[in-house]
Amino acid sequence: MTRKEYLKKYNESEKGKMYTKIRKWKQRGLKVDNPEDYLTIYYHWLVTTNCEKCNCEFTKGNMKCMDHNHINGEYRNILCHRCNVNDNSKNKSGTPNVYWD
Repeated sequence: MTRKEYLKKYNESEKGKMYTKIRKWKQRGLKVDNPEDYLTIYYHWLVTTNCEKCNCEFTKGNMKCMDHNHINGEYRNILCHRCNVNDNSKNKSGTPNVYWD
């Protein structure tokens, strides 16, 4: 098996998908105190089927997003793309947007 074939197979595995998603979140600015928190957020992201703000079901046209504070990198919640874009355009203060009790 060539390296290219191995990497393709790994990236299609559940572990590969998880680490790719977490790596992308880190690149986009997500920061946590404990590295295990990335796993907690990932598993929460996996099981979340509806937006935690508007409660709409995720679709290909309105995908699931991990929302975080762009100033300090703090995780907030799992939102649909529409809510995530709307919150980011309105909330420039960096204050947390938490929608669950």
